[in-house]
Amino acid sequence: MLVDAHDTADDLRDAFYRMGLTDRDIVALTGAHTVGRCHIHFSGFDGPWTTDQYKFDNAFYGAQAHA
Repeated sequence: MLVDAHDTADDLRDAFYRMGLTDRDIVALTGAHTVGRCHIHFSGFDGPWTTDQYKFDNAFYGAQAHA
């Protein structure tokens, strides 16, 4: 089972550790959310992850740090 927006960092680690990923792998994978958007049919949420869904920067990580 994958994690969703309501899960904690520990839930994220548990899910991806079961798949053999390391913390470094998890950071790289979640960093992909810097670009693009969430889709209601996949996550229950709709809209961009950051203020500019076409710009690759640290905005997603900054938002997570302040959540």
